[in-house]
Amino acid sequence: EQYKIAIGLFTVSAVSSFFVFLDLIPQNILNGLNIFHERNKFQLVSVFYSLCLLLCVKFIGISLFTFSVLFALGFVLIFAIDIWLIYRKNFLADITIKLAGFKQILASGLLRYNAELFGLSLIAVFSSQADKQIIGVIVGVQAVTIYVVITKAYYVCKSLLGNFYNVLRPTLASVKSYPAAYVQKLFLTASQSISLVLFLISVYIFFLWPFLSNIWMHSNEYAHFSPFVSLSIINLAIASVSAVFISYFALTDEAFIVVKTDFLSVLLNVIISIISCIKYGAVGAIIGTTAQMIVNAVWYVYLGRAKGLINYSTYFSSSYLLALSMIIFDYIILFCFNLSALIQLLIALITTIIVGYHLSRLHIFSIVKVKKLLWFNTIYTGFKSYFF
Repeated sequence: EQYKIAIGLFTVSAVSSFFVFLDLIPQNILNGLNIFHERNKFQLVSVFYSLCLLLCVKFIGISLFTFSVLFALGFVLIFAIDIWLIYRKNFLADITIKLAGFKQILASGLLRYNAELFGLSLIAVFSSQADKQIIGVIVGVQAVTIYVVITKAYYVCKSLLGNFYNVLRPTLASVKSYPAAYVQKLFLTASQSISLVLFLISVYIFFLWPFLSNIWMHSNEYAHFSPFVSLSIINLAIASVSAVFISYFALTDEAFIVVKTDFLSVLLNVIISIISCIKYGAVGAIIGTTAQMIVNAVWYVYLGRAKGLINYSTYFSSSYLLALSMIIFDYIILFCFNLSALIQLLIALITTIIVGYHLSRLHIFSIVKVKKLLWFNTIYTGFKSYFF
């Protein structure tokens, strides 16, 4: 019976994956034309659709297979919206799109770039799925469920960051034409602000996870996994230190650096994950990922310095090192002592103040303020156009 259910779900997931892949074409066209705000407004349709499905599960009690089919239709809906946006704006009036044959690909001057891009995609897919395969084979299929639950916060944050880098990518692609001071400020602000915010989130998740898991799963079964939930967010924070550099190199003629580095770091991840899963169970995969992220962060920060993207003395400022030291101190205290929730909250608040101090030195709050003013201006302009 479980096999039949699994086959049905697998078939639906294959169809939905096809539409997710297909949507990359119109989505990248819209991103390339900087159509972010209007696309976001129409994405609310798919969010509302998902909420309706949630109500169907809660009050009607639809089956798992029916839910998966309806959920897959949401991907079709997103694809249809993106196609409609392109044709509505008439972006492709003078452009013809066709699929290239194998001979055309070989004759293309972009063959090496395409090969490197394919290599990066292949490694990324393997990296994101290898942990679950290792856990399933070494520990057991049931352990995969535990792993998915405790890394949920990681994947939520990762998907949000993916959208951020999509917005930043056009700037990174043309970064060579900017003055060195601007480039260094861009890399410093982007990498440090994201990583510190994620480090801060990991501190709060450490003591909030038992409460959050109980709300989400209606059980305290996963409460004792809070250190590993927090560690998964720390992984993402470490990864965000190098993510801006990776995006930059992937968009230049030095993309093969990323291919080679990713291949070696993913291999390291797999080896350590296998050893750790044998000893520690499902959480061993998180330990393997941690090793990969640390290697990537060290290597790309070094490479960023070598390519003139950052300056060590500016990048490793006293306020940045103070914020990192405070976060490390937090974890030493939280791991070594059984503190009350109030004391843990107090530690997190002190860390928030120190992180906020460094972010103010990066002028990140002034950037957010400008974005907020632009957002309010957009709403006001839209309101006037609709009603006046």
